[in-house]
Amino acid sequence: MSNVDYWEQRIRSDVTAFVDPGTILEVDRIGAVLEARWIQRRKSVSVEFVVRDAEGVFARVRGREMSYRAFFASEDMGDVFGIAKTSIDIVGSGLYVDTQAVADSPAVEVGAAVDVISGLVKPSPEAEGLTNFVMVTGEAGAGKTSVLKELVRRQAQRFLVGKADYVYLYINAQGRALARFNEALATELNELRVWLPHSAVSVLVKLGLLVPIIDGFDELLGVGGYDDAFSSISSFVEDLDGKGAIVASARSTYYEQEFLSRASRNSSSTNASWKLTSVAVAGWGEEELRSYVTRKIGSGNAAVDDAVRGVSRFFSGANESLASKPLFVARATDFYLEGLLKPDEGFLLDKLVDAFVLREKKEKLLNKSGESILSSDQIKGLCSDIAEEMWNLGTRELDRASVRDLTELALCDATLTAAEKSIVQERTSNMAFLQPGEAMGAVCFEHEILFDYFLASRIASAVAQSGSSLSMLLGRSSMPDSLAESVANKLLSDGGEVVEIAAILSKAASKPAPRQQLVKENAGRLVGYVLRNFQGGIRSLSAENLVFPGSSLHGLLLVNAFLRECEFRRCDLTAARFENCRVEGALFDLPLVDSETSLGLDGIEPSGFVGLRQAGADGIRTVYEPRMVLEILSDLGLPSAETSEQAAIRQVPEAVHELVGKLVRAYAKCNPICVQDEYLSQIFASEYWSQLLKVGLEAGVLKEEARAANGPRRHFIRRLVRPEDLAAGAIKGANVPSAVVEFWDKLEEASRVS
Repeated sequence: MSNVDYWEQRIRSDVTAFVDPGTILEVDRIGAVLEARWIQRRKSVSVEFVVRDAEGVFARVRGREMSYRAFFASEDMGDVFGIAKTSIDIVGSGLYVDTQAVADSPAVEVGAAVDVISGLVKPSPEAEGLTNFVMVTGEAGAGKTSVLKELVRRQAQRFLVGKADYVYLYINAQGRALARFNEALATELNELRVWLPHSAVSVLVKLGLLVPIIDGFDELLGVGGYDDAFSSISSFVEDLDGKGAIVASARSTYYEQEFLSRASRNSSSTNASWKLTSVAVAGWGEEELRSYVTRKIGSGNAAVDDAVRGVSRFFSGANESLASKPLFVARATDFYLEGLLKPDEGFLLDKLVDAFVLREKKEKLLNKSGESILSSDQIKGLCSDIAEEMWNLGTRELDRASVRDLTELALCDATLTAAEKSIVQERTSNMAFLQPGEAMGAVCFEHEILFDYFLASRIASAVAQSGSSLSMLLGRSSMPDSLAESVANKLLSDGGEVVEIAAILSKAASKPAPRQQLVKENAGRLVGYVLRNFQGGIRSLSAENLVFPGSSLHGLLLVNAFLRECEFRRCDLTAARFENCRVEGALFDLPLVDSETSLGLDGIEPSGFVGLRQAGADGIRTVYEPRMVLEILSDLGLPSAETSEQAAIRQVPEAVHELVGKLVRAYAKCNPICVQDEYLSQIFASEYWSQLLKVGLEAGVLKEEARAANGPRRHFIRRLVRPEDLAAGAIKGANVPSAVVEFWDKLEEASRVS
């Protein structure tokens, strides 16, 4: 293909995304000049694209010549300048303290989160031909949103003064009841008030003009079902053709791993090409706390040291871990400065809620005589009504009319005058816990932790009552870990029995219902927190049809339990002990174990374990090689592993097992992999590589590709199955796709022939 042919094809692809629906793009070719005409925003557009072999392609618009990239950044097309200006207004400029972060890349040192993320977004030679997917993780309240908004703000400011050549497109997916990525994208573009079709965003991303930031990646995935959301995001990545970058945030690395796992199920019909880097936002320490307090009261204030000591006193005992969360540091600072509360015993979140409820009761919700209209319990109940309605609608925002209707319904039986009810209805949308939402006229909770706090009691009550509607309630949307923990703590504090709670949630998970997979995951997440937070060993527990999604079961003692059709996905089983437990149809997908883990599980073969993650003095290593998996399971007391013969392992040379392990590790972070990648030379230089590739192509677990990526055409190998399934197939009887079984059958056959 000639250079002009390439650019004609490229121009047709890129410009079409901006063309008005129902109209067509016309391109006439005169030598090295491509004359393009189309209708955009109901106006005729005519542009000449001049192809120069040494310098690339240039656009001539109204007598002015500019680079191809500058043309798409211009106000006539992507209006990147306008996006930068509006983004600053949307993300705001509140008090921000640099938060530390660490990436899983050895080339990146621990540093300020904004700097770490921006450094990873920049293209690097080894990522050439692969879209750079940066996943930012951190638990609720850790400050992820603040970090991302500060990243957007700083980059937009740099772009406006000519010090940057791209901007971030902030996409708030937190609790918006959007099942697909393109819906979230279209919503954000509408709020930016820029004329840009969502289908054109991928063009600007490929050109390196925009970097989307998906804040609340895990919430987007959980609203309408994982697979739809994963598929829509995968399709967007596919459109990028291995170019550009994307940043996303989630509350746990579990969600990024689920994306990699589930997105690959559709890989046979997609050409999405990406490389993943994880960034963990670290909690605040003493330095960040001091910085926040200093900036809050003024650096020249002589009382800074006293204020820091005063705020720090709020974080002792049960509140010690909360000092790492900016939300609680900010609230504790307010408490200290206002003298609202003293740092005595009690959970800080309870004290925060009680303090603001008391303020609403005594200062805001007053009748004409200055008397309180509602009790503290009534105010809390009203907040719970709002949170429950948000959960039922799969969103974290409500319009003010809905809030008024909820308030009216909640006050039906209250002995209030019409005037008092009217005062409460007008005030509810402006209560201390609520703030304006993203949508026009909407309200939301100030923070997801407050949403969790008020919703937890309602879900705990539904679990305790074990009604027929429990399955439907659990199928509304993916339950955040913070909410699940709050519900579990509420159930336990109310005297709930662990065995009974597990039975109730197992029944709900076993009942046919819409989004049953989501019900299983939410029920399993709840049971996981109940097990983890219960003090002491648990005997004779029975659980079935539960999915434990990334649950931490560290230190769990389970005796004489029966686990039927349960899935443990990337669960933390360090120091967990299963004694005389019976298992039927269970699956352990990459569980984390250590030397203190004890697997007294009867009824499960080693094939029921899809890889292992082993924690040790040197950190965590992922183990895929079958002999090592068997050895570890045997050491941890799994009865079937202790009696298994090596015949359970596929009969291929040990070097082949090792090669598959290296291949799986490479695929765990990117897909496809490039044959020219020097970091993977050990794989492609192996004497067994050609045989493995041939068998993989024949079985349909691998696929060859060749395409240009900023220069000469390069050779890529794409995986069409989950990497962990590819490794798990090395143990006979593993629950893996038929293509993986065929892959290992052919490897064994080839080994016998050779």
